Amino acid sequence: MKIKDSIYQFKFLSGTLPLICLMAVLVSSCNEQQPGKNAGEKLYFDLAAVVQKDIDSNSAHHCGEEKSVLVDHVTEVKTISDVDWKKELLPLSECDINKPAWKTKFSVDTIKNTEGTKIQYHALSDKINVRSMMVSIKNNEVEKIIITKKINSIIFSSDQRVEYFPGKGFSVRGEQKAAMMKNFEINVDVKYRCK
Repeated sequence: MKIKDSIYQFKFLSGTLPLICLMAVLVSSCNEQQPGKNAGEKLYFDLAAVVQKDIDSNSAHHCGEEKSVLVDHVTEVKTISDVDWKKELLPLSECDINKPAWKTKFSVDTIKNTEGTKIQYHALSDKINVRSMMVSIKNNEVEKIIITKKINSIIFSSDQRVEYFPGKGFSVRGEQKAAMMKNFEINVDVKYRCK
C-alpha cells in the first residue's frame, strides 16, 4: 500500500481491496449531518472544538505527521510534511455527539478521582454509529478521548476504535466486513510532527 498525504487517499499495490471499502472505514461519518445545527447549543462534550484547536495549532505551526498504516498485514510508515489538517482530522470532528438528532440519546457518567476526571457517554439507540465516547481530563486538560463506532450498510459493516490524544495525534483500529470480500483489519497511527 502507498500512503498519500491523508488517510483518505490510498493507492493499492495488490489491487485486491477496492478503494471504496477502505475509504468507508476511514471516511464514514459517525452519522449524517443534521441541517440547522445550532453551534451555540452543546449538550455533551464539545469534541469538534477540541479537534478545531488541533487544526488551528497544527496549521499555524506548519506541523507535519508521521503516519503508520497497517492494512491486511501490510505496514507502511511515512513522514508527511505538508498536511491539510482540516481534511486529516475530519473523521474525528465528525464524531461530535452534539447533533440535534442525538439530543438526549446518550447516557452520561462522570467519574472523578485523584488522577482526574473521566466522562463516559453511551448511546441509548442502536441507530447511532457512535456507540461510546470516553473523555479523560487531567489538570483541566483533555488528555485522551476514546470513541467506539459501529457502521453498517448494505455493502459493508465496520467496527472502529479511535484513540485521540489532543495536541499529539490519534489512532484508528478497525475491522471491516464487505459483501463478497474477505474481512480485513486496518490500523492507522498518526503522530504530529511540529517544527
